[in-house]
Amino acid sequence: MFDKNPPTIADLQRELYAWECYNFGRQPIEPKILGICEEAGELCHAILKMSQGIRGSKEEHLEAAKDAIGDVTIYALNLASTRRIVIQDLPQEGDRGGEGLYVGAMRVSYFAGMMADIGLQEHAQGGCLGIGQINWALQHIFASLGQMATLIDEPYEKIVFDTYRHVTRRNWLENKKDGGA
Repeated sequence: MFDKNPPTIADLQRELYAWECYNFGRQPIEPKILGICEEAGELCHAILKMSQGIRGSKEEHLEAAKDAIGDVTIYALNLASTRRIVIQDLPQEGDRGGEGLYVGAMRVSYFAGMMADIGLQEHAQGGCLGIGQINWALQHIFASLGQMATLIDEPYEKIVFDTYRHVTRRNWLENKKDGGA
């Protein structure tokens, strides 16, 4: 699987892209952007319901938030791979200091929506328009997800690698219903 121990995010990004190509073939950006938007919605749902104190315990909502953080990251890494962006090459966002889970979830949703808009424009015009904008949005998404992981007291890398291990156990070619999970 990985050439070194411990693997880097760049290692994970390469392996994940190979897994995606095997399971789904080479895909355009639209499914990846939709996946980011879907998971950003799940992240917002977990934070909202936790703040309202309904539909589960705080622990259950934090687990759902961790899951969504990992899933957004997986889709974002695959989007970056499609665009030949190496995540470790993106400029790192500074600490946002004092931002809470609400703001982090709203930032992720905002930048996911921005990428959806770029995807719509590209689809309509049949080309690759927003490389700089996609880079910028990914940079902010990763920074916000990392900050949120810190706020829920879980290392971001642990969330990402745990999600990676869970996702890549699936084989969607052989198990169309649930990937065999």
